[in-house]
Amino acid sequence: MALPLFAKIRAYHASLLALTALTYFTGELGEVHEFLGYGVAGIIVLRLLWGLIGPRQVGIARFFPHLDELRHSRISDPAVSRLIISIVAVFLIATTATGILLEEPTAKMTSSAQLATASAAATAERSGLLVTAAKADDEHGGNKSKEGWLEEVHELAANLLVLAVAAHVLYLFIFKRDLALYMLFVREPKRP
Repeated sequence: MALPLFAKIRAYHASLLALTALTYFTGELGEVHEFLGYGVAGIIVLRLLWGLIGPRQVGIARFFPHLDELRHSRISDPAVSRLIISIVAVFLIATTATGILLEEPTAKMTSSAQLATASAAATAERSGLLVTAAKADDEHGGNKSKEGWLEEVHELAANLLVLAVAAHVLYLFIFKRDLALYMLFVREPKRP
């Protein structure tokens, strides 16, 4: 028996929520945080694909409000809900993208590449090149400052994501309580 469309949306939503929350709360756990972050990235990619090739009801365009709708809407209109979802999506994608950019490519080196790098570093250190390069990097705001800046953006986007999700949940509880309770697996939808 195939799941109804709204049950699939709820399953996607629950998976994204669980993985995102776990990723957020494991921010200081290095590889665990990275692994979970890649899981979030996978869910985002699957959702984008589903939005492109799936039924019209799950299309990506449905989640983004038109500016005309926002100008003439009340706080309880669907356009406001779509705006909040758009903000959540922007911060989720920004957090995930900056997290992926922070991943060090050297962590994926093979042992032969590591040996070659270590050998080159030893040669450079003996010749004094490594010390000179490190000093130049520090003086001109090299890789460490770029990584620091990117990490700050990553953390800011993650914290803004938490605020946007809180606004989304609050909005749903105020204006669409039955939907919020259904999405949280507390209540089944009312049957006509």
